[in-house]
Amino acid sequence: MQNRQLVINSIYYTLGEILPRIIGFFLLPLLTHYLTPAEYGINSYTNVVMLFSLTLSTLSLNTFLLRNYYKEDTPGGKKRIIGNIFLLMLLTNGVVTGLELLLFPGALVWLKIGIPFRPFFQLAIINNFMEGISIVPLIIYRIRQNARIFVLINAARVLLQFGATALLLTQWHRGLEGVYWARIIVSIPFTLLFGWIVYRNALFRLRREQIQKALRFSLPLLPGVLSYLFITTFDRIVLEKNVGLDGLGLYSTAATLALALNIIVQGLYRAFEQKIFEKHGKPEYGRITDELYRYFILCLLGGGFLMSIFSREIFLLITSSRFQQAYTLVPLLVVPVILNGMITYLSVLVIADQRQALITRATFLSLAVTIPATLILIRLWGVYGAILSSALSFGIVVFFYLYHLRLKQSHVLSWGVLLLLLPVVCRALQTLDLPLLPVIGIKLGLSAVYIGLCLLRFRIKPA
Repeated sequence: MQNRQLVINSIYYTLGEILPRIIGFFLLPLLTHYLTPAEYGINSYTNVVMLFSLTLSTLSLNTFLLRNYYKEDTPGGKKRIIGNIFLLMLLTNGVVTGLELLLFPGALVWLKIGIPFRPFFQLAIINNFMEGISIVPLIIYRIRQNARIFVLINAARVLLQFGATALLLTQWHRGLEGVYWARIIVSIPFTLLFGWIVYRNALFRLRREQIQKALRFSLPLLPGVLSYLFITTFDRIVLEKNVGLDGLGLYSTAATLALALNIIVQGLYRAFEQKIFEKHGKPEYGRITDELYRYFILCLLGGGFLMSIFSREIFLLITSSRFQQAYTLVPLLVVPVILNGMITYLSVLVIADQRQALITRATFLSLAVTIPATLILIRLWGVYGAILSSALSFGIVVFFYLYHLRLKQSHVLSWGVLLLLLPVVCRALQTLDLPLLPVIGIKLGLSAVYIGLCLLRFRIKPA
């Protein structure tokens, strides 16, 4: 019974964490029909900057709360740690927000960034402040193991944001500014709700020792988190300077579709993580991790191939004519997404071995590749240089982990060949000038062959 409940809770938490991350995919049809590529580029750029802002304003204190809540022996102690962390995060969030509102107007001019502070960055900063307030209340439902409420709140936020965005774009014709206002309109009632949740579950009695302990724990984590964000988003920042907002908008549209593959990554990660930790140190650990590894690669390659080969049809279906040329980038963008997915799995094996220092080394290695490669290759080849730099950065980390993990079977040759085949086949099909139905028939046949090769090579029998 306990195992069954654990599985159910895992599914709920997976859904609850994935839904807010893929809101961009749900909004893709709306945004590409009512925004220009340049406006989509502005939206993507401000989202990237706000990811860094949210990380700075929360200081990874959510990790401290998750780790230390259960160490408090009394109900009062548990409430105090919630209250202390919430107040500390509220303070840091407020300070970062205030500094951004004060400094961003001048910084944007000084850096020659072609996006006005008002209204876009201003509204994004205000929404980001409210987003920071939501972190502790949602953790409360996780630590109290109230998975259904956790999912319900996140699902409601996603649905309401979609509805508000649709209303402001289609009925009130507010354009890009309406996208930002939709987030704020939805965030206001939820911010009030989150304040009430914290009030019901916390004691606001500041303890200096606990705050110092939280900062000593969390601040060393910050460089790693910021480095990962930098690696995954640096291309958008450099592209704005080199290809303009129109080019950034088309690239971001294709990236939104390619990154939908992260639904598979996060789902498998949540399902496999507990199993790996449970079996670590036991005789069957090597066999089980190899099976999970092969299954993980199969799902990534199969999902990536289907998304890539049908990218033209997906763009024809859900985007306006202004964005449809971006589909050609999807098969290329899927490659770094798959490599990054493999990093997610391999990093779990590294953590299971209690070798977290390898993750730090891998992050700095990736940074050392990302910065020069992105700056040089984007200048030479534009969006294609951005894709290549991401693939190089993630690929090096994959091989770094494989070298240190010393897996009995890394399957490098198999997945390497299949990964190279993916963009080659899909890009070749994009050049075919045939009627839609024959093309779909050819693509379905090739998809069956490709997935069949994956099943055969990774020795996985269909259920």
